[in-house]
Amino acid sequence: MLPRQHRLTSKKDFQEVFLKGKNISGRFFNIVILHSDSGKKSKFGIIVSNKVSKRAVLRNRIKRVVRSFIQDHILELENGINILVVARNNSSFQENTVLAEDLKSCFDRL
Repeated sequence: MLPRQHRLTSKKDFQEVFLKGKNISGRFFNIVILHSDSGKKSKFGIIVSNKVSKRAVLRNRIKRVVRSFIQDHILELENGINILVVARNNSSFQENTVLAEDLKSCFDRL
């Protein structure tokens, strides 16, 4: 679990990132990034909708993979960034390593 200080929590925060952010697309994820105050810590939101999979087990697995990746790479990112990671429909039956590689390629383009 990400610490609360690194999570986007309110609906307003999610909407602001969606409306004003820049999109980066990968094979299995869309990443929306919005630069904010550089003094603040980076915040992350993860969205895996029912369209990805009707099974909660699969949706939660994708969220775990994303959270694990973020925790491993959070020190490499600059401060003051709000990032939304949105899973695409084709991500539900992919292996964890494939999902992590796609996230890595998306985050390299930031």
